Amino acid sequence: MMSVLFDGGGEWYIRGATFDLIVESVPAGMITDDDLNLHLLPASAMGYLNIGTLGSEHGGRIRAALYAGAERCMSQVGKDRPDLITFYEGLLTSASGPNSPR
Repeated sequence: MMSVLFDGGGEWYIRGATFDLIVESVPAGMITDDDLNLHLLPASAMGYLNIGTLGSEHGGRIRAALYAGAERCMSQVGKDRPDLITFYEGLLTSASGPNSPR
């Protein structure tokens, strides 16, 4: 299980494999190698990421990247899986904040 805390009170409770899929789905150039090595990969291993403690630059960039990755994952879900669409919509709502597109 993976816990991702967003500033503003949003939280994701998702499987680690789902978090990894979202990170892999982030559009190219949205996250740096430092973001991966210092924050996202260790968070995946530990099962916990508190974006609010990363500062506005790193936290905002990682929030936007995870949001974009979740949007991309949701766009690939077939219409015959409304449960997964609802799941990803919930992730997007939880990740919404001052720097997100929603």
